[in-house]
Amino acid sequence: MLIADRIEENFRLDYKAAGAIDDSDKGKSEITKDVSAFANSDGGTIIYGISEYRENERSHLPEKIDPLSRKRYSKEWLEHVIANIRPAIPSLRIVPIQCSSSDDEVAYVVEIPKSTTAHQARDGRYYKRYNFESKMMPDYEIRDVMNRIQHPKVSAQAKFSLQEHGTKACLHFEVCNESDVMARHFAAIIHVPINWGTTGLVPEGDAVIDEIDGMSSLRMVFSNDGGAPLFPRSRMYQNFKFKFGRWEGKDREIKPSLNEIRFKVYADSSPAVEGSFTIDSILQTTT
Repeated sequence: MLIADRIEENFRLDYKAAGAIDDSDKGKSEITKDVSAFANSDGGTIIYGISEYRENERSHLPEKIDPLSRKRYSKEWLEHVIANIRPAIPSLRIVPIQCSSSDDEVAYVVEIPKSTTAHQARDGRYYKRYNFESKMMPDYEIRDVMNRIQHPKVSAQAKFSLQEHGTKACLHFEVCNESDVMARHFAAIIHVPINWGTTGLVPEGDAVIDEIDGMSSLRMVFSNDGGAPLFPRSRMYQNFKFKFGRWEGKDREIKPSLNEIRFKVYADSSPAVEGSFTIDSILQTTT
């Protein structure tokens, strides 16, 4: 499929001919160099067993299957070589693909996740992907990659549902910790349209009228307020309930309504995460 569809090598995909698997010290070092470079960058896939065209005008395009001998280079042998990378890369997978009717002819698909720290190749150096190559990293880049693990990475999800035969509504807002680092404190500032279509949204809980980009909105706040932290790979949510009606402004002028839900999430010392949802895109009707 990759060959027929002419899928070119890219930042996250690399083809290696059979000759790239070599039992020499240099060959083993090259394997750890290429694999660690993907982990130190954005992750990706190396396929050992596909050769590229040699002509400049077709370079980086896959030409043909160039299988390896499973008897000479087993999956376990390749795992052992990659294990020379320090520290080990978690969740790395090697998938053997049989290339012919012969059990001995295989290609190895190495799936490499983006890592949360820097990994050192067998030669004691650190590498990163630059376009189609693995190049040595300068000191500041090594430090940047090592700092990935210091801050939590958060995201947000939302659902908007109609309830009680369409007389009320609920915004279900989740803050998700996608990293392996605990977020001790987080806070989400959420701006909700005052009007949805021809209908006004009146919050049943606390909310204030706010102005954003010259439009009026309802400002809601969701945080752990010094309570339980947001643990790695976990999430917390809050439900904001509304009824339909007219929002009666007291001391503030009601301007044209914001037309989407906007949010900004803060977590410890991480950069704030911003985004938006249209109500229609997250609408769920419940019975």
